[in-house]
Amino acid sequence: MNAVEPILKAIREGYGALLVTGRSQFDFSLDGEAMCPLIEILRRALFREFGMVTLTFSFATGVDWPERSIAHESDRQAIRQFLTNRGVLNIRPDEDELVNTVRGFASLVRSSPDNPTWQDGRPIRFAVYFQFADNIAPCSSMGGQSDNQVVVNELVHVLAQSIRLRDSGNVLLFVGDEEAMNSLVVKALKRVSLPQPSQEESRAFIATAIDFYRPRLEAGLTPESIAKLVTNAGNRGIEGQLRASSRTGQVLTAREIAQQKDRDIERLSEGTLTPLDTARVANVKLVGRNTLKVQEIVTELGRRLRAGDTHTPMNALMAGGPGGGKTDMALIAAREAGCPAYQLENPKDGIVGATERRVGLQMRMMQEWSPLVGFIDELTEAIPVQRGGHNGDNGASAAIVAKYLTCLSDVRRKGRSLLIATTNRPEAMGSAMRSRFTTIPVLMPLVEDLPEIIVAIAERLSPGFGLSTADPLIMDAARIFAAKGATPRHIDSALGSSLLTLRTETIEPHVVLFAAQDLCSTTDFESSVYADLLAIKYCALRSYLPWNDSQLTDYPFPPYLDAIVDKASGDVIQTVLDRKIEELRPRANV
Repeated sequence: MNAVEPILKAIREGYGALLVTGRSQFDFSLDGEAMCPLIEILRRALFREFGMVTLTFSFATGVDWPERSIAHESDRQAIRQFLTNRGVLNIRPDEDELVNTVRGFASLVRSSPDNPTWQDGRPIRFAVYFQFADNIAPCSSMGGQSDNQVVVNELVHVLAQSIRLRDSGNVLLFVGDEEAMNSLVVKALKRVSLPQPSQEESRAFIATAIDFYRPRLEAGLTPESIAKLVTNAGNRGIEGQLRASSRTGQVLTAREIAQQKDRDIERLSEGTLTPLDTARVANVKLVGRNTLKVQEIVTELGRRLRAGDTHTPMNALMAGGPGGGKTDMALIAAREAGCPAYQLENPKDGIVGATERRVGLQMRMMQEWSPLVGFIDELTEAIPVQRGGHNGDNGASAAIVAKYLTCLSDVRRKGRSLLIATTNRPEAMGSAMRSRFTTIPVLMPLVEDLPEIIVAIAERLSPGFGLSTADPLIMDAARIFAAKGATPRHIDSALGSSLLTLRTETIEPHVVLFAAQDLCSTTDFESSVYADLLAIKYCALRSYLPWNDSQLTDYPFPPYLDAIVDKASGDVIQTVLDRKIEELRPRANV
């Protein structure tokens, strides 16, 4: 599909004033076999299909039109004279330039009876293309507006809804960030979003670029594999890398392409999204009954997202203490879905109004870049999660909460995106925010499962040695780790450090025991219990509890659950659970 097809479709449907958002007008795509910026592809397409001449305007360049691209001198003269008569050409670049330009364009696009015609008899129509429209009609919350800006906002609002504009066959195109534009202008325009290139579009573009530039590529890199690496990042970054490799003779590697893609994503999202590497969990082996239950749930979420199942929950909250593998779980879901994963960063900005714009940009990209998995680590610390209260930030926190609440409940996301967040303090969330999530408990590992967890971690750090969970040294190490409250993250760090301390390359049983003995006490056990109890309290479904799939007699309930869970039925006794939470609250530090 033509990269600018959404714009062409809207014009065919009779819309005369469009707000174009999404993909950059300067990104590259193919026009036939030629590599061009989107703005040039649009100019050519408007000429071919509608007989339109595209006039562009920005504060930097003023009014410009592609005079040299007009084949016949008589056509050029007719257009030049018509533009001059409408007061569009030769506008002085002074404080009234914007008003005079918009008024000239208004006179131009509402014309029809005296429009010039092409040599073939077709009427010459015009597409007026406002570049950087957020500078031309800025949002009033960004600061006070000048009298000229007020005039422009009102004029565009009236002009965009003019029947004379619609009947003329001309079109207005405003290209910019709607969150940064004046609402009077935005609500008068038909919004058209240009999506980032699909993998097929990127593949075709990359294949053409490779044929043209003849770069040196790392073995195994193909247009198909490169297209997968640059998902959602556009084509300009990879075009630059292929051209640079051609000019310098240096080999372009997959790692360099991935790094450029990360920079492009952060630039496009203004730092509100950070790509996550799903490949890191390709060989991760998660073990332990509590962990396996969560992995089963997120894997199913990933499968359903891959299938576009609209019954898939849009938002999942993994609640539990730190170090339980919650980040890996989110990446497993994205890998199973076959889609990219992005970490959502706090969009708060120190400039009044900028926070609202940045959170709007973040949420819009989450919608437009689907399918994807979004990830927020430690949600309660990463973003505001409660409505009301005084934050001393001129309403920025309230704006974030409001935008997130709206996005999290947007049914258009069903089967298209999955947001996974983690927290060890679900009680800190407002009820409105918490109700948007399906809460999945991630409980601390069972003591009985620690030998298996230790062996799995050791195998990843030192492959092929073949430790046994029945080895007495491994069992001793497990007991020591358990007494110190070690999480899988602590065990991983201790085993890695032991290789350095003992100056060895392999993790043998005595190394594991040394690591357990060498590790200092890591955590407050009461705080870990408190995090587990909160996770159980807010669990969305009984089937998410790890003992649900077991014969209850087979599940080794830890002592802190003795009075809280009915061992015969598996039911949680809420009154006892709440009492225990209140008892631990003053002493817990989560």
